[in-house]
Amino acid sequence: MAKDSLDELTSIIGSGRQVPDGAARAALSALFGDRFPKAKERDAQVRDAFGLAKSDGDDAVPYAGLIDPDNPPSGPYGGTSLVWFPAENSSLIGFGVGTRGLSPDEGILTRPGHRRRISALRRYLARLGVDAWSKPDPAALGTMVPKIVQARFPEWEATFRRYGGEMYCFARVPTETQVARQTVQSFVDLYAYERSWRPLKSAEVEFDGLQGALRRDLFRHPTATDVNSLIRSRRFVVLQGPPGTGKTRLAEEVRLLHFSGRGMTVQFHPSITYEDFIIGLSPRTEEGGLRFGVRAGSLLQASMSAGDAPYLLVIDEINRADLSKVLGKRYTCLRPEK
Repeated sequence: MAKDSLDELTSIIGSGRQVPDGAARAALSALFGDRFPKAKERDAQVRDAFGLAKSDGDDAVPYAGLIDPDNPPSGPYGGTSLVWFPAENSSLIGFGVGTRGLSPDEGILTRPGHRRRISALRRYLARLGVDAWSKPDPAALGTMVPKIVQARFPEWEATFRRYGGEMYCFARVPTETQVARQTVQSFVDLYAYERSWRPLKSAEVEFDGLQGALRRDLFRHPTATDVNSLIRSRRFVVLQGPPGTGKTRLAEEVRLLHFSGRGMTVQFHPSITYEDFIIGLSPRTEEGGLRFGVRAGSLLQASMSAGDAPYLLVIDEINRADLSKVLGKRYTCLRPEK
């Protein structure tokens, strides 16, 4: 099968520093017209700083990649970028923030969806056997790549020293050809997705396949057995997701299948209090007047009903209540060691 622009780019990246002058720029430019429409080239500026590889300075870090076109044609830049840093015979490819800061890509870098997709990309690469790392928050420029992570990539010591605060997701490009292509493709296509580029028809299946794989990592589908396993080890699990996605149904399934139907469900709302959930005083009408007596809340009722056998308390709509007000000092009791 004939090589396409992504194959050529993967070959260039995989060659490390052994790249002819201008080859990195040519490989990046070839993506536009072969994988993405030519018109989209205005949305990305090509940077080729491989010439720094010939410098004798310790701080000279060669790189190449794509940056936001609103940046100047040379020198420091801002916003998110897709770059690779060559070593002797390999490269570290990834996403970074320019040394001039988040602008003009604050919209991308602070977007919760981008953060989640970066985490999903790391898990996707791990399944391929690729050594990768990602920062919890791409916009946290003050957070350096941890020393323990840097130790896994000793060839890029100078890169981390210079750009360790700006790098937020990267992977070592493997030597195996097919996996190397998948690694490069995942970074190229996710970068394109964040910039709202659509691929040409010939690349649609591969492009959409990556987005589908990342979405499967974003929106996992735990089974009742998965949830039960977590409950047994941690004592509590939080199920989250948009309305109508089956959270309550899954909790009921866990109760029926793994707790022999033993359990109860309570629903939280903004006005629920410590007295409602833990314990409090409740008015009673008795002959001769009104008296206050101790009333067990939902948690104590569940505890008394449980006895010595496993019992599941399901709290529906837990996010609607003020948990500090509802749990009070008893919050620590939810910790497994308690």
